Amino acid sequence: MGPSHAPKFPDIALDPPPKLHLPGRELPQACHSAHIHTVPDDIVQRRIKRKLQTNVLVVGGGLTSAQISDLAIRKSVTKVYHIMRGPCRVRPFDLDLSWMSKYRNPRLAQFWSADTDLERLDLIKDARGGGSLTPIFYKKLMQHGAAGRLHHHTFTRLTSATFIHPPEPGVDSGGHWRVETDPPIADLPPMDYIYFATGMPPDLASFPCLRSMSAQYPVDSVGGLPCLTDQLRWRDDVPLFVTGALAGLRVGPGAGNLGGARLAAERIALEIEGMRLGDACDEDAGVAERDEPMLRYSMGLGSKFSALTSS
Repeated sequence: MGPSHAPKFPDIALDPPPKLHLPGRELPQACHSAHIHTVPDDIVQRRIKRKLQTNVLVVGGGLTSAQISDLAIRKSVTKVYHIMRGPCRVRPFDLDLSWMSKYRNPRLAQFWSADTDLERLDLIKDARGGGSLTPIFYKKLMQHGAAGRLHHHTFTRLTSATFIHPPEPGVDSGGHWRVETDPPIADLPPMDYIYFATGMPPDLASFPCLRSMSAQYPVDSVGGLPCLTDQLRWRDDVPLFVTGALAGLRVGPGAGNLGGARLAAERIALEIEGMRLGDACDEDAGVAERDEPMLRYSMGLGSKFSALTSS
């Protein structure tokens, strides 16, 4: 469904505070990465054309933050300050390879055999482990840093940000951000713009398109993720199927990736086929029994040999 729910901002003092009900207009000269219109923003571009020093702050430790930093520098921003609250993780995917390689079955079996959804949520958090950069973009950031265009700070938190209006409106009618970090960054200049690449974690309650469904057909949730059926139905009595990151408790940590999409598609297709056949011949019990081995195989709990049938 894309970025249709509330963005996540750092838990800091923002002056003025973000207005989350106005997508793309939460803050002056700042925005969440899900609401970007241009990089750099129009006001920064005007300052670049006037040959002024421009400084941009990027907050976040994921691939999106690296892409914003790289693009801003290539678009002639003088300096980019890129801060992240943890280490700089570099890996090809946003999951450890043990969850994605040909040896992933033991990890998936561990996930699907968990006793409770709380245990599964813990496994999801541990597997994803925060944002990461691909080796290609990490190399680009290091090149910008060597050229003096990028200041990259790990284990650094943004503690406050205050927007300062100029005493008299200038040509661009804008101001600057005065920011503070922990630990402090020496000689940190005022920022012309701030990009918050701080993610949008899936949360069932924040999707407007699911509010009426949740009200009429409530389901339990854990960590913002719905407790679906094993066939990825909303409920046994509701023919609504959920895939993507919201299906994480049933598909696994890679639910939002292509691998998770494939697993989810197999389960949903099998269930829809069972529904179609059940409606046609009114043999729901027989169809469910016949498709059970294939369903278990799609969940990683059996083998494809057990799903074969003889004619």
